[in-house]
Amino acid sequence: MKLKAVILENFRAYRSRQIIPIGPLTAFIGRNDAGKSSILEALDIFFEGGTIKIESADGSKGGNEKHVCIGVVFNDLPAQLVLDSRSPTTLAAEHLLNADGDLEIHKIFDCSIATPRAQIFALAVHPTEQGAADVLQKVQKDLKAIVKAKGLETQCNQTENPSMRQAIYRSFADLKLQPSDVPLNEDNGKAIWKALQEYLPFYALFQSDRPSSDQDPEVQNPMKVAVEQALEQLTQELDAISDEVRKKAEDTANRTLAKLQANYPNLASTLKPNFKKPAWKSIFKLDLEADDGIPLNKRGSGVRRLVLLSFFQAEAEKKRMATTGTQARSVIYAIEEPETSQHPDSQEQIIRVLRDLADAGDQVVLTTHVPALAGLVPLNSLH
Repeated sequence: MKLKAVILENFRAYRSRQIIPIGPLTAFIGRNDAGKSSILEALDIFFEGGTIKIESADGSKGGNEKHVCIGVVFNDLPAQLVLDSRSPTTLAAEHLLNADGDLEIHKIFDCSIATPRAQIFALAVHPTEQGAADVLQKVQKDLKAIVKAKGLETQCNQTENPSMRQAIYRSFADLKLQPSDVPLNEDNGKAIWKALQEYLPFYALFQSDRPSSDQDPEVQNPMKVAVEQALEQLTQELDAISDEVRKKAEDTANRTLAKLQANYPNLASTLKPNFKKPAWKSIFKLDLEADDGIPLNKRGSGVRRLVLLSFFQAEAEKKRMATTGTQARSVIYAIEEPETSQHPDSQEQIIRVLRDLADAGDQVVLTTHVPALAGLVPLNSLH
């Protein structure tokens, strides 16, 4: 799937409904506080990237804070996908596409409360006829009951939810298809949304004001992964060490408690050995420093950001490689102000790298204040 557009309404500066087109490479240029970063951060909220959390203050001033909408539109959809059963189906067959034939998902937040939670909907041309409108919400048991009541047993496979849904839909003379908000966090809709997430692009946000030291999480994460992988290969040996230490420690503790029992019985009755297995990941540490021994946080700010940009890209690619699904998933690289602390030559090189990512099939969304940097971006990619 590819991101086609972002829809914002009542979110920060975007009080009225705005549809923002997104392409393979999209660059937003504008003055400070114009809402460039809000687009990238809204996407992080939608994709649950973990960098940005929705807050009550994200509701637009003067807008409807109870209906804060962050929506996305996807095209380049998979020909088949597995939703709530092992049987493949299509988004068209499930009536989950909008009028343009795209997948449009809205997350609605009530920002009048302290901790807003998302209500998730697919805006789709969906059945509205009574008895057909809520078929997608039905679990297998309920679908079987409908199939039996309508006498459709011979027209579907009752072990496959998509097959039963299609038989039920076909039993209606007119489904009365209309643009509708199809709930995806109620009943079986939860399973549908969970399955859809396995096909969505990965989203990675690189913020302009992030720290850039050798202790920065983006620098340390790959190093932590290296330590974790080494520990996984030594699990048996480490468990054996833990057991040996536990046995010896508990032997000493038990002998001590025996003396306490003999000398101070009231105190001893409240004590018992409680061995805690060590968290090996917190014990071992791998730092990053240059060949000349100079740590990263002592290098120039421009060099630090280039290293962090490289780690950012590597981490996003690692997520994609780690996916267990069979569906190939693209990455959306969202980068704020890539020109920060960079010489013009480095700025040009960064844009070449980002254009290569977009040409290879991923998507890049960036913000900038620099007209010269915007001049390196294709005109049709500039907003």
